[in-house]
Amino acid sequence: PTIVPFKAAILTGITYVSTVILQALPFFLTSDIFTAFTASIAVSITLIAGFTYYGAVVRDADARREIITNVALTLGTAAATYLFGELLSTWLGIKSLYGRYTT
Repeated sequence: PTIVPFKAAILTGITYVSTVILQALPFFLTSDIFTAFTASIAVSITLIAGFTYYGAVVRDADARREIITNVALTLGTAAATYLFGELLSTWLGIKSLYGRYTT
């Protein structure tokens, strides 16, 4: 099959915007930030599993192993980024997620 760069770019863009909307949607549907965060993480894991499963089937790879690896990498990266932000906010004296100053 011939790959058309413009078509691939459009499909990638549509997919990207769609996943961002799905991940952000819980924050617009509830006023409880922790419920929204939990729902957003669940949506993210579901999307990762779906895309990874599709890719694994296309490449005839072990889908379960790839899903576990990708979810672990994503959640690990998210946790590391959160911790870095908390450390940085403490150092700069910026308000935390809970509404108190971290100095």
